[in-house]
Amino acid sequence: MVENLMVKAQLAHDEVDESLTWAISL
Repeated sequence: MVENLMVKAQLAHDEVDESLTWAISL
């Protein structure tokens, strides 16, 4: 259960990183 939360948090973090990278590259 805790691992699920950790995975979801990591996925959300990766999405934010991708959005920032994409925004910076514009």
